[in-house]
Amino acid sequence: MNIIEYTTKGGKNLIKEYLDNISAKELTIMKTLQGTKIQLEDLEIERQELINSDTELKKSDEEWEQEYQVRKKLREARETAGINQKLLGILSGLDHRAISRVETNTNVSPNLKTVIKYLNAIGYKLDVVKVE
Repeated sequence: MNIIEYTTKGGKNLIKEYLDNISAKELTIMKTLQGTKIQLEDLEIERQELINSDTELKKSDEEWEQEYQVRKKLREARETAGINQKLLGILSGLDHRAISRVETNTNVSPNLKTVIKYLNAIGYKLDVVKVE
């Protein structure tokens, strides 16, 4: 096992001390997690190669990313306004579960009316911008 040298100002090797004191079970868990991380990294590389080799899949992935970014921006705008989902429901007339779906559910796209109500309630408006 590689031990990364990290020395504090006092000269104590914290990582070595930690590794000396962990149990065999903890070490097995750490190795499993490290192996899982490597497997996930390999899967992500394969995913990117597959996406790059298939134009329809690449387009679908780009659309999914755009939708994710819209949902993220909606949530961030709501949070910046200092409004929780329940209060937004009261202000917009939307059910708080519908608001949660707007912000997180990638299986169902919200309708335009819902998005406009959401935005109006937090003091924003929808704008269409040409992609360059």
